[in-house]
Amino acid sequence: MKITKLIGIILLIMFAVLIAGSVLASGELRGAHKENDVQCADCHGTDTPDSAAKTSSCFSCHGDYKSIAELTKNVEEANPHENHMGELACKECHGIHRPSELFCNKECHNFDMKVK
Repeated sequence: MKITKLIGIILLIMFAVLIAGSVLASGELRGAHKENDVQCADCHGTDTPDSAAKTSSCFSCHGDYKSIAELTKNVEEANPHENHMGELACKECHGIHRPSELFCNKECHNFDMKVK
């Protein structure tokens, strides 16, 4: 009986650590999403998300990839939304809960553009 109780306590602690870790990993909202008081459910479809928002959620507010590419067509170095990598998931560059980072610069390029 004591072993069963001990295993139950250990499992409960492991579960609590996993939940706390996922909350901490998600981080606080940044940028325009924070300024506009966007709620978890607005992007994730739930107030208790356990995974990243889908790109389709981004499109519901920001427009589709083609319309976003039109908005950034005058970026001097290159249009980040019209590139040889195709239509990447928004989260590849835009960090809603972390600093944004240009995907193109991760391994190949060295563009000097700021990602919102």
